[in-house]
Amino acid sequence: MPIELTAKDIDAIAYKAATIVVRLLKKHNGDDGKTPVMVSTKEAAAILHISPGRMRQIAGRFPHVKQGNSKQGKLLFVKDALIENY
Repeated sequence: MPIELTAKDIDAIAYKAATIVVRLLKKHNGDDGKTPVMVSTKEAAAILHISPGRMRQIAGRFPHVKQGNSKQGKLLFVKDALIENY
């Protein structure tokens, strides 16, 4: 049975997702309060010793942001999180 979502429901889901991403990014900030070091998909894949295609498939497992407005925007990953999980 399909579930109907209202605009309010969608906004609540988006807010929750954004809150989680911000929390994860803050977790990986240094004690000096600087923004975390971000790396490209290619660099992230090299850190994990996997292909860039596989990195895009598992992107949701790591803190990241999408740069650009297009559907296929550039992904940037928090370097410390990748190293911590390697």
